Amino acid sequence: MRILAGLILVAVELMSSNSFARAGAKTCSANRAYCVAEAKKRGWTKPQCAEAFNRCMHTGEWATTGPYGRTVGNVQRQ
Repeated sequence: MRILAGLILVAVELMSSNSFARAGAKTCSANRAYCVAEAKKRGWTKPQCAEAFNRCMHTGEWATTGPYGRTVGNVQRQ
């Protein structure tokens, strides 16, 4: 049972690593490009890329919600 729980945790972690923000992206624009590409690849019609980009340009933090949501701080506003 512990092995199954461990495997589930690993699977969830792998899924969240393919989220709408790339950890290596250092600018709001790079995160927006990644977000749009991932949304297109997955066939999602209402990604939060534009809203997250606008917030990022004001706060320096990329934040999306939902099953693949992610928050990345200290993002350059470019």
